[in-house]
Amino acid sequence: MVCHPDREKEREDDMHDLKALYSLKAFVIRALSIVIISSPGFAQELIETKTVYQVEVVVFEQLYMSTDEDFTVRQGLSRHSSTKRLVDFTPLTANQTQLLAQAEQLLNNQAASIRRSRQYRLLDHLSWITELEDNRNMIFRIPTVTDLDDHKQLEGTIRVRRSRFLQVKPDLLLTKWDQPAPNLFDEVLKTEDLFQFDQAPVASTTIANTTPEELADSSEININPAPGINAMVIPEFDPINPETPTNPLAEMGLEPLQFYKLELPRRMRSNEIHYFDHPAFGMIAMITPIEIEIPIEPEETLTEKPIPAETPGSLPVDSTENPQI
Repeated sequence: MVCHPDREKEREDDMHDLKALYSLKAFVIRALSIVIISSPGFAQELIETKTVYQVEVVVFEQLYMSTDEDFTVRQGLSRHSSTKRLVDFTPLTANQTQLLAQAEQLLNNQAASIRRSRQYRLLDHLSWITELEDNRNMIFRIPTVTDLDDHKQLEGTIRVRRSRFLQVKPDLLLTKWDQPAPNLFDEVLKTEDLFQFDQAPVASTTIANTTPEELADSSEININPAPGINAMVIPEFDPINPETPTNPLAEMGLEPLQFYKLELPRRMRSNEIHYFDHPAFGMIAMITPIEIEIPIEPEETLTEKPIPAETPGSLPVDSTENPQI
């Protein structure tokens, strides 16, 4: 085998030049990438991934309730210092969260099955997007549902929390309204025309300020008792604070007589469907994590260095340095 030292040396020189060329191209590409990414026009292309959660609940009534439990005891809802109100319009304040449209809901099949069922009646189907921080409660107030035909009303909150597990706790109250029980005094007054007394008239008084002994001795009773005796005071509609409108069931002369409360915390995992049970009504819930991309601004931006002014008789100064290869 014949060896040619000159050819070997030329080959080594060519390889050295080729490596130098690739190194220079890599430096230029890296420098251009920094310039492009740092430019303001490229800022909108920088994104970060963030996890949010879609919370969805389906609330339904059980039409055939079989229980001996007494639901006439008045129940109330828990008070919270900070809640977000679920609304079906673009939020106007920070304490409002917009509900998703039906096409974006994930439990439509379950809701459709409830609508077709003869044992259940769909009360509400809600879905919304929220952020969840570790060990922090997020409490959402659902829109009040009023059934003017069946005289029922659904209201309450849904608490969501993320720790090692996802946690959901409904605080829902389904109230059955009906005609108030007859007032004993009103029944007595209906028969006052059957009895005529020739006594001198007695000053009109109210039941609230009258003792039983005075009622027995009095021949005249005010048929309009003080508020709270046989009526529930409902706040009037306030346009400045529309969250406390007049209750339409109260305007119909009805009173809440049956109180069904669902308050049951539950640990959940992502994408699991959970059922919350109650003799009168129930709830289906699911939480789904969603990865979204959010545009971010770059931390560093490219700034142009000022060009030094040239003095008469001096040569232009090149501020750039040749890269070392």
